[in-house]
Amino acid sequence: MKNILRLRTMGSLCRQQAAHHPDRRWKLLAEAEYWYHKAQNARKLSDAAIARSYLDVQRLRDQVKKAERNCALKGSKQPGNQLSDSELRPH
Repeated sequence: MKNILRLRTMGSLCRQQAAHHPDRRWKLLAEAEYWYHKAQNARKLSDAAIARSYLDVQRLRDQVKKAERNCALKGSKQPGNQLSDSELRPH
């Protein structure tokens, strides 16, 4: 996120400089456009990484739920194998 902010700041600085230096205006505006596109690409990559992380968490939750169901099914078939609440609490 800091990188995206830095890229946007660079574009903003180029636009400010373009306002104060009419002789270099087009070059600075082109550079501002460059920084804008860099920031957009960085944001897209960041969003994709967040989406992948979210999917990984969802997969882990699904695996835990599946394991819990399997344990519950095995426990219901074999009475006496279930842990008590005191055994489940961390020591």
